[in-house]
Amino acid sequence: MSKERKRLSAEPWLRARLIRDYVTWIEDVLRPSLKALQYGRVSSRTQHHRKNLDAQEAYCKFRLRKLGVPTNRVYREIGSGWSQDRERLQAAAADAQKNGAVLVAESADRFLRSRDFNTKKRPDVLPSHAEWEKLKEITLGVRLVTILPPDMHWRAVRSHQSRRGQRGKGRFGGRPKNRAESRRGPKKLRRLLLLDDALEMRDQGLGLGTIAKELGIPKSTIQRWTKGCQFSAS
Repeated sequence: MSKERKRLSAEPWLRARLIRDYVTWIEDVLRPSLKALQYGRVSSRTQHHRKNLDAQEAYCKFRLRKLGVPTNRVYREIGSGWSQDRERLQAAAADAQKNGAVLVAESADRFLRSRDFNTKKRPDVLPSHAEWEKLKEITLGVRLVTILPPDMHWRAVRSHQSRRGQRGKGRFGGRPKNRAESRRGPKKLRRLLLLDDALEMRDQGLGLGTIAKELGIPKSTIQRWTKGCQFSAS
């Protein structure tokens, strides 16, 4: 083992502590006036074709909605987390800086991966201080925020991503008990993707029938989604 690899293996706790210096948990910055832009990333087009970006975006939207944080723009990128050629991330940061918003991703590894990271051989390697500093430069000093705790252990993050992906594809592990159960995942993903639109349209005073027709969803479904919500136009 090279000296560099020995050093990386000896200081994982130090690199884990570094994360909190550059990325903040959403729970720690919540305030009524908080504005946020979303950022999602996958490493390959294969992941994109498997709807990983869609599920990532839907989960973040759902969590931000539950926390009462409005988001009106989403930036998506396909590329390595250690690359310095991050056009979409740079665009998102510039937009966030202009609008006084934070930039939100699902987890810290969506913003940055170590150059020494390998999904099979070295999944535990975290970015160095120099890599975080470069990211800070790329993102113009904009506050980076995550839905999951930024220093969550990589195994826990991977487990979450796996479960989120399974739910989005209607897979829950094991054999489904019946056909209805096997269809729950796509319905939940549809809800995550369209809930914001439905709530915004209700807030504008549109009727359940109009929203149902616009979104292609049964009126009873819209009614269930919006039950108990307070709207400014009502």
